[in-house]
Amino acid sequence: MKPLRIIAYSTVILLLFIGLLFGHYYHRYNENRADNIERAITESQSQLNYIEREYYLLNERLVSSSRLLAENQSMYDYVLEPNQDNRRILEQVWASVAAGQKWYRSIRAISLTGQEVLKVNYDRENDRASPSTDYRNVEGSEFFDYLQSLQNDQFGTWQIEFEEEASGVVSSPVRPVMKIMTPVSALGARVGYLVLDFDVTYLTNLVVFSPDPTLTADLISHSGYYIAGQKEHMLFGEVFPSRSHFNFATMNPVIWQKMQESQRGYYFDEGTLYVFTFIGVLPERALYAMIEMPPSELESRAQQGFSDLLQEALFVLMLLLVILFPITFVLMYYYRRDMDGKLARAALNGMSAVLISDKHNRGILVNQEFQLLTGYSDVDIKDKKILDTLLGQDSNTITQAVLNEININKSWEGELLIYTRDGGTVSVITRIQPDYSPLGELDYYIISFVDISERKKLEERLRALSELDDLTGLWNRRKFEHELTRSASIAERYSDKQPSCLALIDIDHFKRVNDEKGHDEGDRTIRVVGQILTDSLRATDFVSRIGGEEFALLMPHTSLDEAQQVLERILVAVSSHQDIDVTISAGFTDMTGDRDRSYKWADIALYQSKANGRNRVSRCLSREEYL
Repeated sequence: MKPLRIIAYSTVILLLFIGLLFGHYYHRYNENRADNIERAITESQSQLNYIEREYYLLNERLVSSSRLLAENQSMYDYVLEPNQDNRRILEQVWASVAAGQKWYRSIRAISLTGQEVLKVNYDRENDRASPSTDYRNVEGSEFFDYLQSLQNDQFGTWQIEFEEEASGVVSSPVRPVMKIMTPVSALGARVGYLVLDFDVTYLTNLVVFSPDPTLTADLISHSGYYIAGQKEHMLFGEVFPSRSHFNFATMNPVIWQKMQESQRGYYFDEGTLYVFTFIGVLPERALYAMIEMPPSELESRAQQGFSDLLQEALFVLMLLLVILFPITFVLMYYYRRDMDGKLARAALNGMSAVLISDKHNRGILVNQEFQLLTGYSDVDIKDKKILDTLLGQDSNTITQAVLNEININKSWEGELLIYTRDGGTVSVITRIQPDYSPLGELDYYIISFVDISERKKLEERLRALSELDDLTGLWNRRKFEHELTRSASIAERYSDKQPSCLALIDIDHFKRVNDEKGHDEGDRTIRVVGQILTDSLRATDFVSRIGGEEFALLMPHTSLDEAQQVLERILVAVSSHQDIDVTISAGFTDMTGDRDRSYKWADIALYQSKANGRNRVSRCLSREEYL
């Protein structure tokens, strides 16, 4: 009767667990729909935060670039002596900057009377910058009034407009531009204005992109018109009369009102989720980023969550069956044995490696799996503190922490690294279960080990692959961001003892390599430059590829003069290499506790190297101001 009773009890337990499982997952299913919406809101807000951060960073870079253009030596030479030679030099500098940055539509100098006197246009479609003689007079315009109101050394930002032909007609296709401007002074007197037209489409493509198409944002102007996003047929309604009805403020007045009242938030309207944030790049003219998620997308997300939940429930059910059936069989087989005998045999004959020790951690018995795993047999562990041997020099600390938890929770489970008899190591999941006598006294410990070495190796390989650049084998930008943060923390803590430098390197005229020799040669060039960087640096230095043809170096325990020597040596190594025909430009700075500032200073130094003719090294010091 006892075997039948065991079967009956097992059936009752199985049905009970199935009922609990059904109730649990039914509750989870109801929660999943609400959690899905919360997750959609969180993911959307994270994407919008990224867009907002990228816009502010871009704006800072634009202002810093504009300052360099307004205050460079070529500009002063032309202002003080506006002859043809100085004019040609300044036009060449502007053309080089426009072709290098690729985000300018034009760079213009305007006289105090509103007349354009110097102008360079950039054609991004053909990647060509050239001087223009198509000058216009903006005197009397609202834009020129705003320009005259700026103080010396003040930078102003004009609203997003559309590039016009000489006749004043909006060019086709439309090209939205944003103007950044500043007065130009010489010898203490204002002599004119510098105006730069930035390609808004180029900039928005950089920040609106999302690897998840459902999280792609739309940009909406202060007047409610779409200016960027996937709704191409609705863009620029303030320019195209046929699209003028595509105005978000008119189509969704309730949501628009909420956007005016709060800088960020979300709203539901007829099942559609709207998540928005205000971008204050143009404080006087609001710009909004918004992610719109229709009911079909929310339902699709819920279905995916339901499928995952169903798979999880089936897996748990199968796991329950797999566990319950062997237990039932073991109980039927050993029900006549006493409790201690059943416990020992169940542990020793299971799938895991098992060690049984007394209350003083002296070995009593091991199973065959333990011997195969560690190389220690019954004879080797008998009356010895084998756990200390397995754990090595950290055994006392680990053992004490484990025993403290066992005293509280009556068991312990976790990952350990153990040493085998042949000197190797094995990663294991370890469970320690104490056994007590009927009087409540500790008799012995049952310690089981599950080998997870292969899983740990796979995790390490996957982690390494996620941080490596496929083309060069160098660290990628994700790893660089982590190391940059760590280096900034070290620099902040040991600023006087451990100087370190950050350098940015860019291959000169790399687009020309791709255009003239093909992308395969371009890829090979990047690999060769990456190898030169690796060979030229110390083992303690960090080198990564952070963009198409851009690299970053972190050089700990390195002074500015030492970094200058290293970078100049790399420049020579690249320019003289027999397998490639390119040069590189480099910019570097000393590392500070502000990682973003240090990166910005290195980027400014790289820009100076580019602007000064390339194939050179420039430095920007953290104690100096460039913005």
